[in-house]
Amino acid sequence: MVLAYANVMVDRYLEAMQCLKLIAPQRFAEVLEIADARAGLRSFREGSDPSLMEIVFSVPDEQFRWFRFVLRKMAERYEHRKDALLRAT
Repeated sequence: MVLAYANVMVDRYLEAMQCLKLIAPQRFAEVLEIADARAGLRSFREGSDPSLMEIVFSVPDEQFRWFRFVLRKMAERYEHRKDALLRAT
């Protein structure tokens, strides 16, 4: 039973990752805002990129939590690397 649940979680994580591969790293922060709005944590910002909105809304509800989690971590990593590169120059 536990193994089956773990397999389902892994499948959902991998499917969320497939959606994230469609997004350029420099757009992660914008996508995170859209994802947070879909989750009801903020209001939608006018002028959001329709293609990014399409990606966020194409993620099935059962994978959306993983999508947001992984997206947040990837956005944090990208910003950290970007800041490190700026400090190095």
